[in-house]
Amino acid sequence: MNNFEILKSLCDEYKIPHDIISMQSDNLSESSFVKISRNGKNLYSRYGFLSVFPNTAFTHEIAKSKSLTKKFLALEGISTPASQLVANDSLLDPQTTANLKYPFVLKPYRGARGLDVSIINSLEQLAAVQSVADKQAKWLIEEYIEGQEFRVLLYKGSVLCWYKRESAHILGDGTRTLATHLDNTDFNSQVRAATKEKYKDRLEEVLPLGAKINMLQATNLTRGGSYSEVNQTTTPQLETWAQSIYKAVPLCVCGIDVISTSGDLNDIASLKLIEINADPSLSVPFEHFGSAFIFKRVWEPILEEYFG
Repeated sequence: MNNFEILKSLCDEYKIPHDIISMQSDNLSESSFVKISRNGKNLYSRYGFLSVFPNTAFTHEIAKSKSLTKKFLALEGISTPASQLVANDSLLDPQTTANLKYPFVLKPYRGARGLDVSIINSLEQLAAVQSVADKQAKWLIEEYIEGQEFRVLLYKGSVLCWYKRESAHILGDGTRTLATHLDNTDFNSQVRAATKEKYKDRLEEVLPLGAKINMLQATNLTRGGSYSEVNQTTTPQLETWAQSIYKAVPLCVCGIDVISTSGDLNDIASLKLIEINADPSLSVPFEHFGSAFIFKRVWEPILEEYFG
């Protein structure tokens, strides 16, 4: 379920009067709004839980700008991968390429859902990206961090839950070639085509048992990523770290993407914050912990604070 569907189901289940505003009455999606009116006040919520309130336009703007996010986080001592902002037409300039350390992550200056995020392993690969990109594009060249990625969902700096994330991948079975694996995956044709191009010299190779081939850099569920070990367990150290993030970028509801170089989320010194998502999907905790969890921990506090 997307956030709009979750919110609508909560309003129905908990008998909260509401109106639906949508450009297409027969297609209720995350582009629709939920309007709730109480005490002469209106709350318009898009993407399920987020609107002008509780996440303001100012904090949304910070979260959308990856380089700006890093600067606000640095003020609170939150560690992020080293990076530099580069215009598309300067990607191949000698002053840019001279100090590049491969591999590195290339991502749009502004963006979401893992779109156009790549791991760059060579100058030729960088040139290929530049050649098809919008000439006005701006890129963030970011240090590549090895480790376990986690998504941590926060409400006002308190940990709601967390889970491990992995990018879309294939695991070898010791009998089939990479091409055969790709032809029998559930991923869409564009992802399969991009992977075939990326590994064109290995398509006829039989993948050893357990060998892993990443199809995309992004771990987003909308990009074919997967998750595991959904957990509500937290520690004082993790809560202190989360409160520092909230102090830097005060988003009421947000998703934190972080990599632990040790594989342990509670090893705070090992954490590198990759991105803050101001419009996180709440489908994972909704599916694992149920509607009461989302209502009590997120939606009810929002309504109480807004309407009093």
